[in-house]
Amino acid sequence: MCVAVPMPMNILLTIIFILFSSCGRPDLITVPPLTSTPQGSGTSAQGTLGGQPVTDAETGTQRDTEAPKPDVDVTINEIFYDAAESDTDGHLFVELKGAPGGDISGYQVVFVNGADGKITEQEALPDGAVIGDDGLFVMADAKDGSTAETYVAEWDCLSDFDPQNGPDAVQVFGRSGGLLDAVCYGTVPVAVAENGSQMCGDVPAPDGPSGTSVARDAGGVFVINKAPSPGTSDVTP
Repeated sequence: MCVAVPMPMNILLTIIFILFSSCGRPDLITVPPLTSTPQGSGTSAQGTLGGQPVTDAETGTQRDTEAPKPDVDVTINEIFYDAAESDTDGHLFVELKGAPGGDISGYQVVFVNGADGKITEQEALPDGAVIGDDGLFVMADAKDGSTAETYVAEWDCLSDFDPQNGPDAVQVFGRSGGLLDAVCYGTVPVAVAENGSQMCGDVPAPDGPSGTSVARDAGGVFVINKAPSPGTSDVTP
């Protein structure tokens, strides 16, 4: 939420506020002191756009804009979609795996109906989403009525989602829009989702019973995990 605060010119203000993302922990943001700029000064912010300067059409001043960050590879490592408790009250999660420190902000996690390929939900990872030192990133469902609480023990961002019980599919797209990974849990009758991308990756996953997740074992093969393990690579077959 953005709130306009009336203020006299030439007075320095430092505004600290808590920003809540649709998927993520609150981040403490500090806005630097504000200063007035004389009109017509033609001052422009500097950045990069593939290293090429951009000319301001109004002032003729050259400026640079920031180049888009390249996508880093991730795979879906674990999916917990059918809790023994409520499926909509903060128990479920999707765990991604990639190189530690990889920036995955803006990535899209897409849930697909296995029967017809229709998109049921789509979640965007927030600004500042980074793969942890353990190579894992957990997107967890929030408790009902909360934006900051979940029953998931280890998590990196919170949202409100409910993957369907299988057979269904999960896709992950990078900032560029390219499909990075897809997993079908259970056997689905269609191969392509309504977004035109494959529903199933190279490694199929079983459709586990309620209270279990599907997770990659040490060899990268999906198995039924009897003890869902967000934020770790532990698997209990």
